Amino acid sequence: MQTNEDPATGTQLAALIAALLDIAPVSEHVAVTPNDDADLTGVRGLKFGSAGTVAVRLNGVAQTYTVNEGDYLPLKAERVLATGTSVTDIKAWK
Repeated sequence: MQTNEDPATGTQLAALIAALLDIAPVSEHVAVTPNDDADLTGVRGLKFGSAGTVAVRLNGVAQTYTVNEGDYLPLKAERVLATGTSVTDIKAWK
């Protein structure tokens, strides 16, 4: 059956692939050392080995969360800030 719809463009396909990767299971976790100046890449969530506060930068804005040991925050943090972070054993899930 023929349709008159245009095939997806490369940009549309790239957007679809990016969306699918966002919902795929994480493939690795890495230790994070809080740093006010160092950006993170590819973070899809953070897991914490202790209770306390974690300060992160999201979309250029600093935000602070209170977490418990073992908590997971499903957010795409650009940075885990040293200033305002008291939790230890932070893992970034990618």
